[in-house]
Amino acid sequence: MSKPHRRRRKNVEQVEFASLFRRFEHEYGDAFVRLAAQLRTRYPDITKRGRRTGKALRNICFIVWCCCRDGDRKLIPTLFRAAVLLSAQDDYYDNQRIPAAQKESFCLATNHALRTNSFRRHFERRPQLRDLTSLWSYVAGTIPRSAPQVRSYWIEAACQLNDAMAAENRSVRRATTTYEEYMRTAIQSIGMAFIWATYLAHAHVPMATIREMAPLLRQGARVVRLSNDMASYRQRRNKQNALTLLGGSRSEARIRGLVMQEAQAFRQSLEALDVGPHVRGVMLHSIDFLREFYQRSDFDRGPAW
Repeated sequence: MSKPHRRRRKNVEQVEFASLFRRFEHEYGDAFVRLAAQLRTRYPDITKRGRRTGKALRNICFIVWCCCRDGDRKLIPTLFRAAVLLSAQDDYYDNQRIPAAQKESFCLATNHALRTNSFRRHFERRPQLRDLTSLWSYVAGTIPRSAPQVRSYWIEAACQLNDAMAAENRSVRRATTTYEEYMRTAIQSIGMAFIWATYLAHAHVPMATIREMAPLLRQGARVVRLSNDMASYRQRRNKQNALTLLGGSRSEARIRGLVMQEAQAFRQSLEALDVGPHVRGVMLHSIDFLREFYQRSDFDRGPAW
């Protein structure tokens, strides 16, 4: 691709992001302010302005709105809370000052509460964990009970997210981790499967269709994980990511090519499934937006368009 063509493409992408953000502010800005105020009131520790998640609330809501903007807008508040939960828990596990034993205990307790529907909101005295537990309880409580198999699927997706975050935290402390080992865990810990499971449950997608979508969801999560790792690599945020583990002078180019290849395969696989226009639109928007978003920004950073 020639340099002038790359510049034209970049300018077009920036205009599209800027246009989308202006539309978000116009159509959903007031609703976002109300939702953010509710979250800051109910979960003050994990959303305080000094934390990564507190800084990222507008960007998180923006991406959720972008995914649902052509339909299913009634799901934005629920998906926004689920995405805030994901961000806040990532913030917790990334904090190296928190003892590993405490993180393992939190993972086990949360998974037990999810599987037994037995959250004890006021038992945890530490503000950060109290907020996380309360938000887990809220999000779990919104999952429809009318389809038990789908609810069970969501619970397992949530538990797999928790297990993956705990495993990723353990791997950071290990001296050696291979690219393949890292990716097996990282595809789950990025949380895309959890967010999609939340959406599919609320969109009342049948369990038979969700089973058909399983390989597709894993493929999409891989695209998002690799895109996120490219952002981390450029910002030199995490010592352990797909690019550093792959190594070599052309690791970024190799991962970028893999992202494009996987994203195209994801689109083709999705088109072949009979999932309906709304579900297809949300899935495509989420992959396309996040892939481009991570090329120029991150959730806790200001808009780069």
